[in-house]
Amino acid sequence: KVFILSYNKGSGSTEAREKGFKEAIREKTANIEMEYGGTSIGSCYRKSVEVLSKKEYDFIFTPNENTTVGMIKALKKIKMKSQQ
Repeated sequence: KVFILSYNKGSGSTEAREKGFKEAIREKTANIEMEYGGTSIGSCYRKSVEVLSKKEYDFIFTPNENTTVGMIKALKKIKMKSQQ
C-alpha cells in the first residue's frame, strides 16, 4: 500500500513529481492512495494524522518540504502514542 500526501491541487511542480513517482511505482503496485494536504505544514500535519490514524501504509511519498515536514511530525506523534 502506497500513500501520496499531495501538496495542493494545481501546483505544477509538485504534480509533475507525483506523476513521475506514480509512473515508476505502478510497475510494483497499483494500490496507490492520495490525499491533498494543503499548502502549510500545519494542514499537511493534520491531514497526515487523519489518514494514518485510519490505515497503515508500506510506503509514503511526499513531493515537497511542507508535505514532508507535516508527515514527519505526524509519524512522530503516532509513534509516541503507540509507545504509551
